[in-house]
Amino acid sequence: MVSSSGGETIFSYPPVRGKLAECARFIYEQGCVQSTSQQIASLFGDVCRNPTGKLEKEVLGILDQGLWEFTGNLYLSQDTEDPVHGILLWDGLEFNDYGCIKADKLGIIRRLNEDDPSVRLVQVNSLDAFGGDDLGLEFDTPKFIVGEKIPIHPYLIGRYGGGGVKKIRRLANQFTEKVAFVRRNIAALADYEKITSSAIFKWAGLEFPVARDYSLLCISLDLPPSGDNSFYAFGTINPEK
Repeated sequence: MVSSSGGETIFSYPPVRGKLAECARFIYEQGCVQSTSQQIASLFGDVCRNPTGKLEKEVLGILDQGLWEFTGNLYLSQDTEDPVHGILLWDGLEFNDYGCIKADKLGIIRRLNEDDPSVRLVQVNSLDAFGGDDLGLEFDTPKFIVGEKIPIHPYLIGRYGGGGVKKIRRLANQFTEKVAFVRRNIAALADYEKITSSAIFKWAGLEFPVARDYSLLCISLDLPPSGDNSFYAFGTINPEK
């Protein structure tokens, strides 16, 4: 049981594992609810208070394989005629028969305008804010961000909430190189590919040209939900049931 912005959240343990849509189905069959990015931030914020505990070490070890967050991303560029532009994030995902996230764009925008707390808009002019020398990394050219200097970027706030960002910082401090974003050029993708999933995982390796081990926390906003990634996922339990 951990504290979150919506009160106390109870996570089902152990987590399920599979592709994103498979995990959603497993969680539903257990009678549980998909865990959101903000809830995952709360979980790891609590875990990192005692990272050497038996259960806490098990939960941290899940990041070696990767963990899904059931928060969707939809990039709406300035070039479109959409009523809003930026990155739409929403909690609670639905899927089609091919394992892709179903997103009713206009319905999500309507929920945003109705102040639905499960929908947020990150207003960015482009996705350049997630790469280059500002934030982020590409898989072949990692750029690291020191934990205490993780920017309070609008995307992080939209995904994890203001309090959740502090908990993600706490988690990042468990790694030698702290944190990085992982993303492709989402703006260049076809429209149906601009709906992406959220995941968080550990990246470890050997850095060159200086040979030394390193590890970092990867915050991904670009993984295609119908891809081959097999990650873990947590369901949450409604205490009233």
